[in-house]
Amino acid sequence: MLTHLYFDTVKVEPHGFGLVDEPGLASGKYRRMLEDSMMLRQVGEAETLVDAYGYRATSQNGQVIVRASEELLERSIRYGYIQFQSASTLISHQSNQLHAGLHTCEEVIEAILSRSDRRWLRLLTHPIPRYALALPGTPSAPAQFRKIPFRQDAVQVNVAAYDLFCQPDELLALRLKNGLPVEEARQAQRYVDFVRKLFWRELRDLHSLEEPIAMRSRIPVFKKDELKTFFSTCVLPEYIDTVIDSLSHSRHSRGFFDIQYRPILEVDGRYVVPMNILGFSNVFRNLLQSTESRIAWPNDRDPVQVALGEALAEAGFRTKVAFQTKHDGRQLDIDVMAIKGDTLYLFECKNPLHPAGVHELRRSLNYAQEAAVQLDRAVAAFKDTQKGTQLFQRLGWKCPQKLRIRTCVMMGNRMFNGWTVGGHAVRSVREAVRMLESGTVGVSGRDYRTLQLLRPAKADLDRFLSEDSFAVQSLRLMEPVQRGYAIGQSSLTFQTFALDLVKLAFAVDSSLPRVGLRTPPLRRFRRAKPGRLRSQTSRSKVHLQYFKADELATWLARPVKNVKADARRRHPRVPPVAGHRRQRPMQWSRSDVRNWFGIESEAEFQLRMIREVKAAKGKNSRQPAAPHLYDGDVPQHREKRS
Repeated sequence: MLTHLYFDTVKVEPHGFGLVDEPGLASGKYRRMLEDSMMLRQVGEAETLVDAYGYRATSQNGQVIVRASEELLERSIRYGYIQFQSASTLISHQSNQLHAGLHTCEEVIEAILSRSDRRWLRLLTHPIPRYALALPGTPSAPAQFRKIPFRQDAVQVNVAAYDLFCQPDELLALRLKNGLPVEEARQAQRYVDFVRKLFWRELRDLHSLEEPIAMRSRIPVFKKDELKTFFSTCVLPEYIDTVIDSLSHSRHSRGFFDIQYRPILEVDGRYVVPMNILGFSNVFRNLLQSTESRIAWPNDRDPVQVALGEALAEAGFRTKVAFQTKHDGRQLDIDVMAIKGDTLYLFECKNPLHPAGVHELRRSLNYAQEAAVQLDRAVAAFKDTQKGTQLFQRLGWKCPQKLRIRTCVMMGNRMFNGWTVGGHAVRSVREAVRMLESGTVGVSGRDYRTLQLLRPAKADLDRFLSEDSFAVQSLRLMEPVQRGYAIGQSSLTFQTFALDLVKLAFAVDSSLPRVGLRTPPLRRFRRAKPGRLRSQTSRSKVHLQYFKADELATWLARPVKNVKADARRRHPRVPPVAGHRRQRPMQWSRSDVRNWFGIESEAEFQLRMIREVKAAKGKNSRQPAAPHLYDGDVPQHREKRS
């Protein structure tokens, strides 16, 4: 709305850029306008949720309540934000430690100011008094600046590379599909951030930020040639126009406008550059999020497909990545296929960036729905007797007599993890790769085993795609919460969900074995020496200390005969049998089973739970209770990498 007024209704004249409402800024008038615009944005999000996602809005006594028609969808969205926030915090912390030897941008600025007597701000009097930053323009400036490393820059590159499933060096060597190298987008971002911090550092030494001259100096205005000169300090000459066009919005621009994506406004040949917005924006991510700017991967190989295919192959599955065929006269692309035993697995991989708003979330949802349609076509092709035979011949795989087909939509941005779209499971590709490679999941700083055996098996993948998966169980533990906004005499309330990490930690700790506890060597388990016959009472106590074969088989969700066969192997796949392996009936010591799977003893578990419950009660008694509201799109709960 503001840009429409700016371009078509107000018709700002060039000299109007020098006019700033200093009294209005000082009185908080525009802050209140921003707060009102935030409320309007919440109303817009509610409309998008109702129109695009099938949410329901009900009105009662002036209160509008927006809730999901499908609770599992809303749970999976919030769970995705929790996982993303936790992973981003962890990667940023690790990257900061890794690059602790690099100087921050602020430290470099302080070093420059301490070594030079140069005045970086110059006072301009036309059309009104204001300050402008005077940067040195030497031929060697671009080369010098590009070589200065900043810690924040290195951390941002590491986080972006992690989100895109590649290494930092690989990321910086790529190009966007509009021809702009990733390295040039990075240089533009870091230079704008450097200039912004240098300007504010110098301005604070001259004036209070509340003074009128400081207010009218905050947003510079450039002519086209001046803006090109500005970016020439950091961007190679042949890419300057591409950078400016990618970051600018004019009256002729089409599509959705977001000031975070295109913060530079072009009006009649002049460019308004809000340095704070541009400096705080993730320019690299925003360029990727634009529909016309995508990563051009080498050989068009999506890293999500490659990572999943390699993990499946390493786990013993016969795998095919990026398979193309035709069915019913239409092109059919299958991202990843795998087969083991009588089951064929079909995966459709989607790797959109993590959504920063409802409109970006809609794109992820569209991708998931498109993937479900693609999987329906793939299943139909394999169920067609003639076409299925041709496909197996092309793959060089033997078709099982009773073929089972399992499907899954793999999301690279963690959204909708645990949801089901069109009858197809939606899972996080990161969790899938971790399950296939290490068989673990991380919760509250601890790693737990999710595998039933020592190595990934077909049953583990089946469970990962079923309703018993860790993701689905986590969604069931989420609790309903509300976040509301007062709008005049009315209110707008969103019903959503939050994850209680204490509840999750207790549930996981009592159901999954912990990683890191060593398995006792087999040579310690020798046949017990014969002793005197115990009384009936002592024999009943001994019976409670052992598992029978059927009990262990039920606990492992495997046939009894398979459990017995695995116990007789030279290298057992199940816990060691108590006594000799040939004795009848077979039985397993409960303590040995717990040690084998890395589960602490019952006594240790009870003592730890008592201590944690007492600590939680003591903490709650010292702090006043507060309503549990949801703040923003990203929950405040944090979870370690899953």
